[in-house]
Amino acid sequence: MYFWKIESLTQELKAGGLPQSERVKYLLATVIVYSVVLESSFFFAEPITFLQILQSAFMFVITIAGTLYCYVVNRRGDNQEFIDRFVCVGWVVLVRITALFVVVYFPYVIAGHAIGGEKFERFSESINVVDVTFTLFICALSYWLIGRHINRIAHE
Repeated sequence: MYFWKIESLTQELKAGGLPQSERVKYLLATVIVYSVVLESSFFFAEPITFLQILQSAFMFVITIAGTLYCYVVNRRGDNQEFIDRFVCVGWVVLVRITALFVVVYFPYVIAGHAIGGEKFERFSESINVVDVTFTLFICALSYWLIGRHINRIAHE
């Protein structure tokens, strides 16, 4: 894996000499860096709570494990074009998960305000167990769905 010599990397890519098993290392490294930057950015906005740290740690683990899971699923199939499949299928899954979020989470908030009023307002002001559980579930579900679709592609 190259860290600095981009000329050597570009030549290897141009020649088609960089195998998928090496390319996935670049994807995983990029996903890890994005995950660390994204999760750590939340710690600058407000006082850090134990739940935030716990959620960030689990999100980091789910992100790495989910990416590796999808890679293994693809490798057990035809072992072709993993990064293309991961990015393209991941995009559609992201759009669908966003729609699910709107359909499930917004009614939860509206009902919470309607039923709980001020109590719900205080409950929802900061991160809580429901938020963490929902977020982790959605993240894990996303990787499972991506893997399921990659599995279908890799075995057809």
